[in-house]
Amino acid sequence: MNSFTKYTLTNTKSSRYVKKVQDNDYFIYQYKLFSKTSVAFFKIAGGVGEKIYQYLTWKETFDGRIFQTLPLTVFRGKWGIRKQRINEALELLEAEGLVALIKKLGCKTRVKLLTPRAQLNGK
Repeated sequence: MNSFTKYTLTNTKSSRYVKKVQDNDYFIYQYKLFSKTSVAFFKIAGGVGEKIYQYLTWKETFDGRIFQTLPLTVFRGKWGIRKQRINEALELLEAEGLVALIKKLGCKTRVKLLTPRAQLNGK
């Protein structure tokens, strides 16, 4: 025996009020796009310096703050930055005291961030 009331819709309108989402709830508004450190890297060494900072902070999340090499597969393949421009930017950044370099003949240059983590990022 089937019930007729089972398939009838008595209230077709939804009375649920949808609250408008505030801008502060979106992730993009909480993300600090331009930290003071990346701006300092950009002002000193241009766009190459900013890409170096991006790569070093990305690697820092995995390994901590240690000396890293800058692979050409990332810089040349992904961003189109040549080795000479990377070395010129590293010289400028080392002169300002933002990175430390280890140079050996026949080996890649190793780079380490020297910026204080909390002070320049505004945290």
